[in-house]
Amino acid sequence: MRKIKAFAILTFMVIGLCGLTQAARAADDRPDNVWTVIKNTKELSKFADLVSSAGAESEFKTTEMPVTVFAPSNSAVDAIPSDVMKKVKADKAKLKSLVMHHTILGSAVFTDSIRGRAASPSSGNGEMIGFDGRGKELKVGLATILTPDLGAKNGVVHVLSAPLIPFSLDEKAAEKIKEAQDASMKKMEEEMKEREAKMDAERKKMEKAAERDLPMAPLDDQAIPAPSPEAAKVAAPTDSVPSAAESSSVLATPKKDEKSGWKKLLGF
Repeated sequence: MRKIKAFAILTFMVIGLCGLTQAARAADDRPDNVWTVIKNTKELSKFADLVSSAGAESEFKTTEMPVTVFAPSNSAVDAIPSDVMKKVKADKAKLKSLVMHHTILGSAVFTDSIRGRAASPSSGNGEMIGFDGRGKELKVGLATILTPDLGAKNGVVHVLSAPLIPFSLDEKAAEKIKEAQDASMKKMEEEMKEREAKMDAERKKMEKAAERDLPMAPLDDQAIPAPSPEAAKVAAPTDSVPSAAESSSVLATPKKDEKSGWKKLLGF
C-alpha cells in the first residue's frame, strides 16, 4: 500500500515538473525583443522602416528595461499627415521623436492593465500619450488597439489603427487630441453629477421614510402644566367664608346679645 502511495506521489511530481517545463519553454519561445516582433509582423513593415530610418533599433532591442510599443499598422502609417512626413524626412531627430512617441520605456503595458481605466503616461520622446480602456474598444490617443499583447522577452507590442502624432510635430493633431480629452473629461463630469444626483435622491428618500416611521409624542407630554402652589392656594376655598345656608341663618336669627340690646334700648 505504501509503495502504491509513493508511486502516485512520484507520478504527480513528474506531471508537475513537465507542466513547469512546458511553461518555461513557452516563455522561452517568445521573441527576444519587441524589434523582432515588429520585423516579423507583416502588418508592421512600414513602421519597421520608420524605426530603421530613425536609427532607433537599439531602443527596441534593449534588455535594460521593459518596452511597450504602440505600433501603427501599414495603413495607419499611410495616414500620417503629409506635412508631418515632410518634417520628419527632412530631420532625423524629428523622425526619431515620431517613432519614440509610439513607445513607453520602463514598463510592459499589457491590455489587462489598460482595461477599465484611463491614464496619460509619458512616451519615449517625453510627450504624454493618453489611453482609455473604459469602453468596449481600447483607445490610445485617437487610435484603437487592433491586435493586442504581442509579447517579447523585453516587452510587448500592440498594433494600432492610427498613428500617434506628437504635439511638437502637428498642431492639428494636438487640437484633435485636446478635443478628445476635453470630451472625455466632460463625460466623466457628467457621470459624476449623475451619481451625485442619484445619491441625493436616495438620501431624500431615506429621510422621508425616517419621518414616516417616527412615533407620536405621548399625550402626557402635551398636557397643560399643573398650576403652581401659589395659584392653587389662591383658588382654594377658606374657612373664613360662610356658606349660603350659614349666611341665611345669620340674617334670619339675631344673636342673644343683639336681642337683649334692642330690648334695653326700647325699654323692654
